Amino acid sequence: DWQDVIFQNATFQKYDLTVSKGNENTQFLLGAGYLGQEGTVRYSGLGRYNIRFNIDSKVNDKLNVGANLNLARTDEDMIDVEINGVVRSALFQPPTVDVYNPDGTYAGPATNEGDAQNPLGMADRSDKTSQNNLAFGNIFGEYSILSNLKFRSSLGVNIYSTLTRDFDPTFAEGNANRTTNSLLQTSINYSDIIWENTLNFKPQIGESVKLDILTGNTIESSKNQVMSGYREGFAGNMDFLQYLDGGSFNDKTRGNLYEWSLASFYGRASVDIKGRYLMTANVRVDGSSRFGKSNRWGTFPSVSFGWRISDEPFFNIGFINELKPRFSWGSLGNQDIGLYAFSSNLSQVFYTIGSPQIPLVGYAPASDFNPDVRWETTT
Repeated sequence: DWQDVIFQNATFQKYDLTVSKGNENTQFLLGAGYLGQEGTVRYSGLGRYNIRFNIDSKVNDKLNVGANLNLARTDEDMIDVEINGVVRSALFQPPTVDVYNPDGTYAGPATNEGDAQNPLGMADRSDKTSQNNLAFGNIFGEYSILSNLKFRSSLGVNIYSTLTRDFDPTFAEGNANRTTNSLLQTSINYSDIIWENTLNFKPQIGESVKLDILTGNTIESSKNQVMSGYREGFAGNMDFLQYLDGGSFNDKTRGNLYEWSLASFYGRASVDIKGRYLMTANVRVDGSSRFGKSNRWGTFPSVSFGWRISDEPFFNIGFINELKPRFSWGSLGNQDIGLYAFSSNLSQVFYTIGSPQIPLVGYAPASDFNPDVRWETTT
């Protein structure tokens, strides 16, 4: 039964260590962890390492600072489970095919038994690995200009990188074989940075009126870069030969860069009169790189009013403890369209001209575009 051969009872292990300490002014936490997971298919699995650090400190009566940082690394050994992968091979491999030859090498099908690879050998040969690195967190500071006036600034980052290598070696197992080896290597680097600043003013007018006024801005920038390379014809299957320049033919490269940014400015004013009459007005202005210059900015206001009728002297309904109707109106903006829908994208094309005909490289529009795309507004 080839399924019994390739599947296993996978083990799982997880360890965590945390240290924390603090006093009335400063608290911190440092933690580390490891997770190990075997795959249900033999020769697959992953290991994940992580570190986290949190600190919050009161520097003096006016200044608070803090940070929350997380680092993680994941190493994964993968096997091909797609349509021509290990599991399919186990389903179609005749049970008459041995797992091993007498000399200990992997056996393969005879001429009349098809050409499917030995499923266990296929899993063992699979040299597909992924290394993922992740760093995210934020740092912040809050300064009390007055007892009711505070400024806060925070910087958040999310950085991710991955390197995937897929080496297909040569092999010969009975009627199944591969005569050319190949390497596909792909790297992805992603970053997202958010910087936010707010100024919050909370004055008290007499004993019955409370104000809460907030103004601020946020800047977000995101970048994603993808590169891949492919080659065939390596001198051997050894690890030290598995680099792209080691391939001798059929080289292919691809790469893309995607960037976008968003700038936001906003304000909010809230009034609380005796805890009975509640009014809030908001406005925000957003500018997105996903739109052309003439449509880049959008303005989105909103207002709300609440009335706690149950606090009125005339309200006297015993079975109702609180009654507060709330009325609101506002608009929301949506920027979730393609990154460059407002402009024409160019792609490389080849054109043959002249006599003798010589292929020339040029660029031509690759997609439709609409310079009038703008914020989608919902009220």
